[in-house]
Amino acid sequence: MNEDLFLHYITYHLAPALEGGPSLFALDVMGSHKTPSVLAALRENQIIRLLIPGGCINLVQPLDISINKPLKEII
Repeated sequence: MNEDLFLHYITYHLAPALEGGPSLFALDVMGSHKTPSVLAALRENQIIRLLIPGGCINLVQPLDISINKPLKEII
């Protein structure tokens, strides 16, 4: 995921699905999640960014660790 792809996702997928209401969006601290243009796009769409610190994703997204990771390894 790079900045351009993430902006496309916000504009054409995330924002329309949220229908303009204020929303909270949990993200990891990847670089493309923190750029000025991404922050502006999130703000324009009333999306509050919640950054999950490195090493903590397993605490807030247990399915990523227990199901998705093993499945990706198998694939």
